[in-house]
Amino acid sequence: MAESTCTHCGIAVSSHPSDEELFCCYGCEIAYAVIGKRGSAGSESQLALYKFAAGCILGINVMMFSMPLYVETLGDFFSQGLSAASFFEMLKWLLMALSIPVFFLLGTPFIESSVRNLRRRGALNADILISVGVLAAFLVSLYNTVIVSGPVYYETAVGILVVVSGGRYLEARTRAKSLKQLDALNTQAVSSARVLRSTGEIESIAVQDLIAGMTILVRAGETIPVDAVITSGESNIGEAILTGESKPLFRRAGDEVYGGAMNYDGVLILRVVRREAESYIATVKQLMERARQSPTTIEAAADRFSRVAVPLIIGIALASFGYWWYAESLRTAFLTSLSVLLIACPCALGIATPAALWVALSESSKRGVLLRSLSALERLAHIKEVFFDKTGTLTRGTPAVIHESIHEDIALSTSRHELRTMVQAVSALSQHPLALSLAAYLPKNGFMPKDIINFTEVPSQGIQATIHGVRIRLGKYSYVNPNAAAADNDATTVWCTLEQDNVRNVIEFQFDDKVLANAKHTMETLQEAGYNVSILSGDKQAVVDRLCEDLGVHAFADLSPEDKLQIVHASKRGAFVGDGINDAAAIAAADVGIALSHATDLARQDADVVIFDHAIDRVPQLLAYSKKTLSIIKQNLFWAFGYNGVGVVLAALGVLNPIIAAVAMTVSSFIVIQNSLRLRGAIAAEAFGEH
Repeated sequence: MAESTCTHCGIAVSSHPSDEELFCCYGCEIAYAVIGKRGSAGSESQLALYKFAAGCILGINVMMFSMPLYVETLGDFFSQGLSAASFFEMLKWLLMALSIPVFFLLGTPFIESSVRNLRRRGALNADILISVGVLAAFLVSLYNTVIVSGPVYYETAVGILVVVSGGRYLEARTRAKSLKQLDALNTQAVSSARVLRSTGEIESIAVQDLIAGMTILVRAGETIPVDAVITSGESNIGEAILTGESKPLFRRAGDEVYGGAMNYDGVLILRVVRREAESYIATVKQLMERARQSPTTIEAAADRFSRVAVPLIIGIALASFGYWWYAESLRTAFLTSLSVLLIACPCALGIATPAALWVALSESSKRGVLLRSLSALERLAHIKEVFFDKTGTLTRGTPAVIHESIHEDIALSTSRHELRTMVQAVSALSQHPLALSLAAYLPKNGFMPKDIINFTEVPSQGIQATIHGVRIRLGKYSYVNPNAAAADNDATTVWCTLEQDNVRNVIEFQFDDKVLANAKHTMETLQEAGYNVSILSGDKQAVVDRLCEDLGVHAFADLSPEDKLQIVHASKRGAFVGDGINDAAAIAAADVGIALSHATDLARQDADVVIFDHAIDRVPQLLAYSKKTLSIIKQNLFWAFGYNGVGVVLAALGVLNPIIAAVAMTVSSFIVIQNSLRLRGAIAAEAFGEH
């Protein structure tokens, strides 16, 4: 059976063929009626609220009119000529008339839920315990009213329904708080955008019709509709909804901005780089929806326990019924068994794990940390080793020229400046990172494409072309000069030869990739927390050794992708952090694969965790937060098991009244949710370094 999610709180529920709203419980249906759809579109949802209100009013009257049933004598009232027996019989019929609507208004949703669960999964759920208890109380009361004269339990049945329905409503409202981040992302979306046409006219079109390359106008105080690059203007941009960065960030021409961000104080002309469906904010919403529906091992274990616990509780209730019927009375036996059914309802157990995980998912996404599944957060809490890729992960990923020297064999009859502009023109035709960096470093001389002929690129070797009769070769030393051997360099070296009529110049360019400013602090934080940290790199040993000295961690050099894969495979409870492009195999093989990524890579990465905007310091923060989350889950489970266990014993001993048991069951679930919501405040702030 396919899984969908509750319209209100997002918990997984079995789907069905109709297009109606799906709800996991009656409380969510009521809560959605109150805070969900409005106007004509919400008229059907409001019906649930009216049903709940009517059921509560009638239920209160039932409990009030039931009070005389517990009074031994009514004094002067019966001295006026009406016998006590006649009065009690009339009162039973009145209570029955008031209770029947309550049963259909509030009891039917629980029974329907139980039947659906049995039909779809063949398993007993928490609603079955409530349904059995309420049905038993109501049917016995009907029988003792219509067929024979005996005790009635209308007030117990309707009291349970009112308390449980009200409790479910409060639970649903509280549980939905964990989804505020997704709601916020939904509300950030804008429906239209101003497009600047080539004629200078401004046209308003739907955001979903924007395509890459279009030019749009965003005024101060407006939300940026899609991911785009600023072509004109500057402004402070608020990205709190996307990355958790509370301070506005100054952006100018050439900077990329994201759909959903707020333009505070400048008029911006933007070039669209991604359609709405491919934007960062759309990807975040997709990942959150997918994560909410994903199973976890703890959750699955709790679900399996619930399936065993429900029939076990029914057995305990029957045993309690038999004992108290024999030891005391049928009334005591009935009330005791009903209390057992209600107090043992495993609602708190069912939400102990997902409630905490939903909150953690929401809080992480606020800070630009996207989890593709809830189980990833669970596995993060057990990580012992953390492996880092080097290039593009611990470094900027864009090597810069740190040294340039010309080795003259026979000088060409061309100035040094012109030679450098020729190299720039050829480099600009390649997409290799070193070539692009070189093109940005060297001066331009306005060579036209027609000036560059015979351009050839040899993968992993280099490029060559001819400009005005000068043959240019650029790349590895063995490629530009196969008959000589080059000495090892500490930095990456690109060689260039320029030849014309057997006259040649050789230029050497040395590159180095800057280490991220927060890389050292990240390594130190992980080591202080007890993690084994290593760097896995394909670079030469000399380059990697220098990085190890700077960062103070162990590293493996000269590794192929297969070598990285083997190391990660051999690790137990290891996480691999990479850029998500060249390290796909290692990311997939790790217990938890973490990709440090820019928005353009999000849609195609297959990591368990995606950290936005290369915020490497989020790695130790996320690991710390996962441990806090696991601790909250354990507290929830301990409470759910302990509370329900003690409650069952007290109920079986005849200490608890059924209505008190229903209240206690609701309170248990409410406590679990409130404990989970602690992950939103000080715990999240401490884990993510927000002091």
